[in-house]
Amino acid sequence: MSDQYFESLMRLMSGDLRQVRLDDVVIRKYTDKNLLIEAHETDIQCQQNLQSLDNGFAIMRTATSIRSSTETKSLVSLHKKNCIAVTDLLKSIDKPITGKFLLCRSICPPSISTALATVADDPNGNLAVRIALYNFVRNPKHQFPKDVYQYLPVGSIIAIMNPWFKTTMDGGLSVRCDNPAEVKILSQSMVKEIFGNLTWKGQIPAKYRPKKLMPGDSVVDWKRSGNDYFVQKRYSEAIDAYTSGINGGKDDAIKLDLLANRSAAYLAIQKYKLSLIDANSVLDVKRNHIKCIFRKARALFGLAEYENALAFLNSVAMDALSKSDKKIVTDLVSKAESLSLQSKSGKYPWKDILQDKYDDIAEYVGPVIVKSTLTKGRGLFATGAINAGQLILASKAFARVVEDDNSPQFFSHMSMNAESGEKLLSSRSHTQLVSEIAHILKDNPEKCHEVYNLYAGPEFENRTIGTEIDLARIEAICFHNQFGSGLHFFMSGKNQHCGLWMTPSYINHSCIDGNSTWYQRGNFLFVFAFHDIAANEEIVMSYSPPSDKTAEELEGRGFVCDCRLCIRNLRDTADIRAQRSDLRSQLDAILNKHGDHQETVRGISDDEKKWTKILKSLQNLRKDAPDLDFCYVDKVDLLARIYCRNGQFLKSANILEKTYDVIANIPSYCQMTHNICTNIVGSYMALGRIDKVVEWVPILKRKIFLAYGTLEVIETLYPATYKIIESLGISLNEM
Repeated sequence: MSDQYFESLMRLMSGDLRQVRLDDVVIRKYTDKNLLIEAHETDIQCQQNLQSLDNGFAIMRTATSIRSSTETKSLVSLHKKNCIAVTDLLKSIDKPITGKFLLCRSICPPSISTALATVADDPNGNLAVRIALYNFVRNPKHQFPKDVYQYLPVGSIIAIMNPWFKTTMDGGLSVRCDNPAEVKILSQSMVKEIFGNLTWKGQIPAKYRPKKLMPGDSVVDWKRSGNDYFVQKRYSEAIDAYTSGINGGKDDAIKLDLLANRSAAYLAIQKYKLSLIDANSVLDVKRNHIKCIFRKARALFGLAEYENALAFLNSVAMDALSKSDKKIVTDLVSKAESLSLQSKSGKYPWKDILQDKYDDIAEYVGPVIVKSTLTKGRGLFATGAINAGQLILASKAFARVVEDDNSPQFFSHMSMNAESGEKLLSSRSHTQLVSEIAHILKDNPEKCHEVYNLYAGPEFENRTIGTEIDLARIEAICFHNQFGSGLHFFMSGKNQHCGLWMTPSYINHSCIDGNSTWYQRGNFLFVFAFHDIAANEEIVMSYSPPSDKTAEELEGRGFVCDCRLCIRNLRDTADIRAQRSDLRSQLDAILNKHGDHQETVRGISDDEKKWTKILKSLQNLRKDAPDLDFCYVDKVDLLARIYCRNGQFLKSANILEKTYDVIANIPSYCQMTHNICTNIVGSYMALGRIDKVVEWVPILKRKIFLAYGTLEVIETLYPATYKIIESLGISLNEM
């Protein structure tokens, strides 16, 4: 995205918002049921059309006033005296009504972009409003209509706490809620308990009118309702339904089913202790209830109580089980033994991990502790000696989101403070991560302290840590601590992902002078020692490979790196930086022509002269410190492949060796170095230079060991290279 394009968007956003003038005509338009439903249907059709486009791209924008909707507010008691209507909203436009809740009912199907949106009326029935529920849906897939309608069925009765009736980008009005904890879907029994025999004076349009708005009060109805929610992965609502049935039912058999089902729902949202309690309640009555045996074991796995899980599973009366149930228990025993070993030793099934054939692994924490540093806040320190290649951490993501391969490339979150001009850009995956964490904390408030204890910037240092959903704080925590590709905006490229890993978040950064390296696979982030680390030494690693923009990106996160590279970069003048940027653009333009084609030697000769000249010019810009010249490293793999495709294996080996010499001892390039070594081995094998192959194989093995702590991954990562090494009679079991 160009700066000019970005600025034009900012002006558009700013201008739209400041030109809004509310008068009686506007207010009538945005409280008229028929007009609102008609406009909402048009929006849904537009989104469906966008969804059908190949490689679709949408800019989804939002603006807020200085009073952020994400500020922490107290949850409101759902008492009749705290209830307000649409007419009350009209008296407080652009001012959140704290301590109250809006009671409303959805009267048309919802849509979703950055928020779940619909039209709702209140019990008086005369007026309606648009409502926009941000962060209400976990990881929305933007599929219409089936994947959206389930989240807010027509006729749902909603309590929106601390409602904020605000002016919108289109010049209209909408009730906005950013905090999922402030939205409650009410059942009929809850409505009756709060309001008595409440009736809705208005009508839902006939084409949307459901045959039955909400589940009834019988135990069977609650079970059916809970099961429907569970299938839709709306686990909190499922738990509420099961709980209502458990509390109000008299049929012990059905109540036992509800307890078993609630155990599964608790397990799905990682409420392991509550899942365990419900599973135990069922097993006290039916000791061979296989589903609850499974759920109890999985809950104990979630609590990392692997020995307790083993003891429980070994106590199961296997003779009373069917053949298929016996296999379930046997598999759980094997899993418990494996998890127990992993948590103690840090030994993992790397072949399965690299092939994505594992269902779960245990976390591992090596000899480390979090404590204060002299200048960088808290950090992670070794409590004992750690050898190079040794696993330091295997950490499971607290939360992680991944872009759907088939989803359009959405730039889904652009927010701007209309009065101050402050703007924030972030990718869809970053926005979804914030939402995902908010949902986890909503379901597990006891985890708030763990998350809020992470660094969130100076403005949050003295803020009290509570159990309320503080979206501003969560977003700041993600900004400073997340790993992945989802913080910054990318115009091209899918599969963006990002996550929050708790213990790794305490590791401080150094672009090139760290002592550890990290590798992320699925939900797990592994940290290995790159050098020998002494007791009491701080664990330091690079968050990403160094680049021309590293200093700028780090400054955006609120800190300055003092590594050798960053200190050297400060000496570059603006002219040198401009030259380097221009040369890289020229190099990109040349190499991109050859990326996907099979050229002949003659076909690349002219371009080879050009890129050789450019590389020389780039090197001259850092000729005083060639060991800190990383500006072309990311292009070397493509250059080597171009040479190899044209039979120029010696040139391939030469450029790879030169690059290896620069990055060999830089932890942030650990993954790249073993890939370079593999390509060097392949190039020399093609040349018949067995002496050079034998020379480079031990180097390759060393780099593999530093990256994974084991050599067993070579066959999986590089099967062709593995065969070469094997054919030479070189042992892969020792360094």
